[in-house]
Amino acid sequence: MLMTADELRALISLALVESQRQQMIDEKRRKKRRKRRKKKRKHPRYRPPRHKGDNPCGKGFAPGAITGVKTKIGPQSGRRVSNCEKIGGKKKKKNEQTLTDFQRDPYSFGMTAADITRSVPEDELYSMQIMRMEEKRKRRKKKGEPRKGTGKKPKGSSRRLYTDENPKDTVSVKFRTATDIRKTLAKKSFKSKSHNRQSQIINLIHQRTRAAYKNAKDPKVKARLKRAFDYAKERKEASKRKTQRMRKKK
Repeated sequence: MLMTADELRALISLALVESQRQQMIDEKRRKKRRKRRKKKRKHPRYRPPRHKGDNPCGKGFAPGAITGVKTKIGPQSGRRVSNCEKIGGKKKKKNEQTLTDFQRDPYSFGMTAADITRSVPEDELYSMQIMRMEEKRKRRKKKGEPRKGTGKKPKGSSRRLYTDENPKDTVSVKFRTATDIRKTLAKKSFKSKSHNRQSQIINLIHQRTRAAYKNAKDPKVKARLKRAFDYAKERKEASKRKTQRMRKKK
């Protein structure tokens, strides 16, 4: 495509105008970013003073005006910042007689460094101290867990929920297919149990088949588990009806 000299000049001028416009937009964006960064900084970073009037803390404050410590680790940023303190402020003195054991040795009562820096009233510290001491006494009195349980999770135990506390009462369960469930419920070990125990086992099979059916992705596996789930559901409903009949007899 052929272009005249005038057309070429017009095209170049348009390109220059567009590039200048883009540069102005980029500059505005940069300025906005700088402003945001300045707003976010709550603690001024520590730097050596450039001259006598250089104060990163602002009016009425100066680094280490009370304690003499000019820098500290910022609690929010986690980096070294200026320790801004009020000019002319007085250093607080603690009376040794009013200090509790909790204040003298807070780590022995389970306190962390973050808790120590917090200003807590005297009566609250005392109540926290008593609470920690009671917890220590409970730990000492706590007996070891029994080797064999009663079929239930012991209160306050660290054992898992499905720990086999009584192996003699256990019935091995299969729920891969409806036939597996039928065979499980036809076992002598299942039939010899009380109705309450049987209903617990049926509920367990029902819950596991339902979860397996929901999580299955393969169509064939899903169809197989659907048949197993439907059969488990039927047995659960039958168990419920039997429970209701037994309650009416009582």
